[in-house]
Amino acid sequence: MEVKDRIYWLPAIELARMLFFHSSEVVRAAVYQGNTWQLAKADQKDWIGEVAFSSNVPVSYLNSLQFRKFFAWLLFDEDADESFCSIFGRLNVGANLHDGVERWTFDFQPPDLGTSEISWAGYTGRDTLGEQHHCYIREIRAIAGVPAPELEAVVFSHPDDVLFLVNEPKDSESGNEANTRKQTSRVVPKEIDPHHPPKPGKKRHLLQISPAGFHFDAEIDLRRSPRHIRGLPEAEMPDLEEIQEEESLGITEGSDHGSKPRADIDNLEKPELIDAPEKIVFFKTMLEQLGANYDWKIDTDTDDVPRKSCRSAHLVGGRPRKYTHAVVQRDETTEVQILEIELTAQETLSTLFFRTTHSQDAVKKILDALMTNDTSKKYKAMQWKRESNAEHTIARHYLEHPDKKIKSEVEALESWVARAADKILSL
Repeated sequence: MEVKDRIYWLPAIELARMLFFHSSEVVRAAVYQGNTWQLAKADQKDWIGEVAFSSNVPVSYLNSLQFRKFFAWLLFDEDADESFCSIFGRLNVGANLHDGVERWTFDFQPPDLGTSEISWAGYTGRDTLGEQHHCYIREIRAIAGVPAPELEAVVFSHPDDVLFLVNEPKDSESGNEANTRKQTSRVVPKEIDPHHPPKPGKKRHLLQISPAGFHFDAEIDLRRSPRHIRGLPEAEMPDLEEIQEEESLGITEGSDHGSKPRADIDNLEKPELIDAPEKIVFFKTMLEQLGANYDWKIDTDTDDVPRKSCRSAHLVGGRPRKYTHAVVQRDETTEVQILEIELTAQETLSTLFFRTTHSQDAVKKILDALMTNDTSKKYKAMQWKRESNAEHTIARHYLEHPDKKIKSEVEALESWVARAADKILSL
């Protein structure tokens, strides 16, 4: 890849690892079947997506926001699906026999990552050979700005997502009936067996290893569907303690003759978020640098978000939540508007870039929709309403905040300025 005066060399298999190889089950689907059918089924109704996982994958996928992000992208982005399926299609293309061994080179069709940003580790070429402008990428640490599906929300379900309710036996001393409680197992496996295949069955245990970062350009609502509730007689207990009795877990492909509980690999992690107050400072500094770097005139206005049917979402620390509205004069005929919302430490909400023919009216309607909680449509307050935003704007982009722990603040700010400029120029 040629970027300005540098040439970057990226192994195709390293890019595929970052994009797709986040668990052993996903790798098997890519290499053995070339489709996602045995992992999950996806359906879309208007602006709501539904994902039903197969029992072949761990129910723990539901517990991981990063895995829900990954599957939302894989199952609802046509470009991502074609890229994933191309791994199987090109697996043995060009294989040749050398010294009695058949050899092949990994290849696949990458998805469009033109608006994404890759953080990497590697080395540059030697000056003595005139290769100082060559950069050799050995590991991708994180990828940001992956296009999020054009959906308001995605609901995830799993056939084994069961909540068992049992009654504890009566206390012999007090004679009181214990309250109904949930039975769970949090036992860490003692050993991983990489040789013996696991036994068949629906149980899958998720093991966390060295993680990688996979981040959307905009946050969408990725929710878990209501769990199946099962009640058991007092004398009967759910079989949730199987892992306690085992010495090891199997991570190879399942077998009818396997004897180990089956495990999968978790290769994703949550980003470490920048402190909420710093995001406002970052945003204002980003606007200043945009104006300076591109000679754009930028006007800003800060006010309180409207109080709609949002309970207390319009408040931050007991005071009104703020928003900043910026108008960028890109050229003589084009204005690009930006909305940045004040966040708490636990919240994530992308910055909205848009163009519209009715400036103030559109801003009001976008903010009203943002702060509205509509249970009938499964809309939450402090969540961009994409359907509403599409109605009130000519064009729009969502830009994630620079919440990547591998960056310094200077690098994060420079990256945010560059990506913001790209969004403005493309509108």
